[in-house]
Amino acid sequence: MFRKALIILGIVFSCMYTTVFAASHVVINDVETKEVKNYIIEKLALSGSNWIIEQASDNNLVLLATRTQNAGLFGQYTWSYENRLGFAFVQKDKDVILSVSETCTSHAPNGATTITPVGTANTEIPYLQNVKGYFNGMYLFGFNCSSKKENGGFPITDISPFGAFEKEGIRIGDVLIAVNDVKLKKARNSDAIDGLFFDKTRQTTLKFLIKRGEVEKIHSITSEYMPPEFKK
Repeated sequence: MFRKALIILGIVFSCMYTTVFAASHVVINDVETKEVKNYIIEKLALSGSNWIIEQASDNNLVLLATRTQNAGLFGQYTWSYENRLGFAFVQKDKDVILSVSETCTSHAPNGATTITPVGTANTEIPYLQNVKGYFNGMYLFGFNCSSKKENGGFPITDISPFGAFEKEGIRIGDVLIAVNDVKLKKARNSDAIDGLFFDKTRQTTLKFLIKRGEVEKIHSITSEYMPPEFKK
């Protein structure tokens, strides 16, 4: 049955895009499609970004953002770009299978058009898990860090009160260097950080190498459950 639902998702995405790319997906429990769709639209509206709704139906939602860029010695050539963020919804009994895929269509000054996928697991899966977390709850470590690398790692910019990081004694300004013995690095063409991806759908224990001043220390920290914000 789940395989059948994924086939339906593929058909939905083929209707959304002339060129079809692989999409990340998540199962959101005990919810209706319209509730998930309305939440996504509301969050993007509050984000201050320039996404607009290009296409919407019972089973899909396509958001569009456009921009231009001048090139050439005197800026005489203009490239235009269209980013599309596509969501597909499949209602399966009381659950919704949500998929997302992002593409960029570039229009060159000579008229050539290229469509490329721009979403990655580092960007798509965390977003999907955050949507699921709103409806079903999620497991968090309770911190955020800068995407700018400094002092051999990424400075921690926010600690959630009573969260796992605060209980471990981690402070804002400490520098996160590695997770499970893997050094973190900036992802190419994105603000994401490679290696800084956690499964928020289950409780996990990870080893964080954190630097304070000149001292590095490994902390073994377990994520903690945060109840859903959504109320029926």
